[in-house]
Amino acid sequence: MSIKLLSRWFVSAVLVCAGGVLRAQSCLPPQPFVHSFQNLGVAALQGAADAPCALSSSLNSAAGPNAAAFVHYRRPVPTTSVRYSFCMDSTAIAPFLTTATRQVQLFSASAANPGDAPHMLQVILYGQAAGTVLRMYAACASQASHLCSVNQLLTQNVNVLRFEINVGAGTAGSVRYWVNADFTDPPTGVDDNHGTGLDNAASGGVIAAELGLSSATPLFRTYNNGAAVVFDQIQTSDDVLFWQNFELDQQ
Repeated sequence: MSIKLLSRWFVSAVLVCAGGVLRAQSCLPPQPFVHSFQNLGVAALQGAADAPCALSSSLNSAAGPNAAAFVHYRRPVPTTSVRYSFCMDSTAIAPFLTTATRQVQLFSASAANPGDAPHMLQVILYGQAAGTVLRMYAACASQASHLCSVNQLLTQNVNVLRFEINVGAGTAGSVRYWVNADFTDPPTGVDDNHGTGLDNAASGGVIAAELGLSSATPLFRTYNNGAAVVFDQIQTSDDVLFWQNFELDQQ
């Protein structure tokens, strides 16, 4: 596996990402997120020629409950350890993210064996008086709801977000996350059922992932005016599997 490709996970976080719709064409899709889904919304990949694309995701004004606009991919086999990273600019929707009832999903990683927890991880954005909040739901066998969650306050609208999903029995199962920090730094927080572990092995690992806007609450849809959230610097440890020709990776 290419050392050059793996090394990009250890560069410093850049706290600047695309702040609007980029005009240039012929950008490179953010591997491996090469498929899109759009229903009463728009998922547009745009950027400079031969550069990685940014994703501009928006829902139509007064859209219905099934409105969604995201990019996604599916793995050939599930994985038990994977990382995701992206820069999110939520400036355009921040004015109406003022209460916890105005929520929208930003990211999810699907479980290979859904059972009672169809997702290994869901990342939700919602509002409150102090600022916007990330809520992370993770598959968690020991809870009656089969979910464990943590909240993280965001103090600005542009943030680099990183997630690491680890699948295993007992304390081996966890979700770690970083806000405006590198993977080499101590995590900003951990979703591990207060130290007892997610015990998420029965979920079978991550089989698919999506990035964009979906599962918006009624009040989010009511106040939404078609404004876009922009995702840039989209990376995952999966991209070396999907992007590279394996012959080129062999040294």
